[in-house]
Amino acid sequence: MWGEYDYVILNDDFDLAYADLAHIYHAERLRRSRNPWLKPFVQKLLDEPI
Repeated sequence: MWGEYDYVILNDDFDLAYADLAHIYHAERLRRSRNPWLKPFVQKLLDEPI
């Protein structure tokens, strides 16, 4: 079933597996779709006169 997932973490080295998990967590939080405030914010920046 591993082919059904976006990420695979091998837990043969706990510290490395934990770091991988932290990286995935942070990357997912930065996804555009998880930040609905981002589009209006960027548009406001683009609309500012230069």
